[in-house]
Amino acid sequence: MTEKINFDPFTSSITINGIEKKIGARDALVLAALLKMNGEVASKKFIMDHAWSDVEVTDTSLTKSISTLRSIIQEFHPDTDVIITVPRVGYRIRTSLFMTCSSEQNINVELEPEAIKESSVEGAVSKLKKIMAKVKSINHRYLKIILFILSLFFFWLGGVQIANIVAFKKDAFTSKELNKISLKNGNIVYYIGSKNKILIDLELVKCKCTFFIADSTISVFDHNSKRSASFLFDYSDSTDRIASIINSKMGI
Repeated sequence: MTEKINFDPFTSSITINGIEKKIGARDALVLAALLKMNGEVASKKFIMDHAWSDVEVTDTSLTKSISTLRSIIQEFHPDTDVIITVPRVGYRIRTSLFMTCSSEQNINVELEPEAIKESSVEGAVSKLKKIMAKVKSINHRYLKIILFILSLFFFWLGGVQIANIVAFKKDAFTSKELNKISLKNGNIVYYIGSKNKILIDLELVKCKCTFFIADSTISVFDHNSKRSASFLFDYSDSTDRIASIINSKMGI
């Protein structure tokens, strides 16, 4: 007499002749779906909807689970094809070999926390896609807020920089190297080094100008004509000659 297999869906195990074999939670759901059909053909979609209702998987996951169940059951019934493949349709199981098979039984298996480890790669990818879809849906909601906050920050930062520039322009800066002096005619002279007679001689230049003196070079900017020019000189030149050259070149 063929010993029947006792399937316990709540502990995900099958037992025969006192020998218990544990099966995976997904495999237990697949076996439960097959037994629910009471010997009739269970379509692939029916089995997958029952065993993977929380994730999206491909036929590969089902094929792998069927192969695992066959391998375990064949340890008890090596000469019997317990799970039969129905090409292009699904599978059916020999319910006569199971103690729990009955059309009146409602076999459900709750996945325990450990069953999460049984999830297929396809299921994990599917969950990730769903999460990404949710992220995208909230992105548009908060993107405008984020951009608005960033624009306020950069506006404030720009205001700080403008304030610094304004403060710099108002500062009558001098240093040990760069000096500043106002001539009697109102012109401004910036010079490097010690004061020399050429500074006062520049009062003979007839323009509203700013002068920059370094070594033997004089640079002039005429505020009226918006023109600038640079001149070389030496301290032996007469003041009239220096002023005359500048006035001539600047068209004064």
